[in-house]
Amino acid sequence: MSMTKIFDHAMYSRKVRKMTMDELNFVIKDCGEVLSVWPDTPNHGYCADEICYCADEIRRRKTLTNRK
Repeated sequence: MSMTKIFDHAMYSRKVRKMTMDELNFVIKDCGEVLSVWPDTPNHGYCADEICYCADEIRRRKTLTNRK
């Protein structure tokens, strides 16, 4: 039985748009901690993708704020 999660990129990119900044930062911190204590987790790619999508959303929001 595989423990690896399947990452739905389209769904997650929509999900992060609805998350608060606190939620985005929590996911980044939480996934980072998982990867630091269990670097060979079967869900390494899933955690890494979550970090990337959340960080991208934070950057997107900061860019939009700076344009105003």
